[in-house]
Amino acid sequence: MFKRNDYIMDLIEQISMAIADIMGLRKEKKYAEVQRLVDVNLKKFLGLTEETVHRLSHRDLMNIISVNNEYDISKCIIMAELLNQEGENFEDQGDTAASFNMYVKSMNIFIEILLLERDEFLRQYYERVEELADKLKEYELPPESRMLLFKYYEMTGSYGKAEDMLFEMLEMEDRNPEAAEMGISFYERLTGLEEEVLIKGNLPLNEVSEGMRKLKRYCGIE
Repeated sequence: MFKRNDYIMDLIEQISMAIADIMGLRKEKKYAEVQRLVDVNLKKFLGLTEETVHRLSHRDLMNIISVNNEYDISKCIIMAELLNQEGENFEDQGDTAASFNMYVKSMNIFIEILLLERDEFLRQYYERVEELADKLKEYELPPESRMLLFKYYEMTGSYGKAEDMLFEMLEMEDRNPEAAEMGISFYERLTGLEEEVLIKGNLPLNEVSEGMRKLKRYCGIE
């Protein structure tokens, strides 16, 4: 495990240096140079082209760089970082549609990896997810992104945010039965936690009980 983590951290260090160069060019508003450097690193680290990352879904991209049917953690992180930088470059140029596409893919990849791997050294990317979620808060997210955020918020103990995302899924997706089932399981898990933990997560026990009742009424379960 330690050798594996060392390998991942080595690659992350390499991409961090590339990201620093990209950010320097962004500050100078050298948009074409930023895109060129993003493309160079996509090819160098991942063997991907700009056209590929724009065209494919985040899961298709993760599958392309998988090894023996398992996600390559280091390469997924590299891809998410580069897509985030590309999104910022598009945003700097006022292309909101393109930046949205990159931000969503970047956030989804980060969350997928964090849900899959609970290693302590990956906690540094919680902040990146929060940053991306904040960038996207004014937009209507795809269903899979809402689902991933719901799972992410529960994993990180942000139970109030998880509940908000749950009801957003239900409202935006016409009472999605899968979301309703997940919501009931979510509240059931929370009832087994200490009140102190729930308060810290901004969803005290009385609100957990009320949320369960509201969910069942909303879905016509009671």
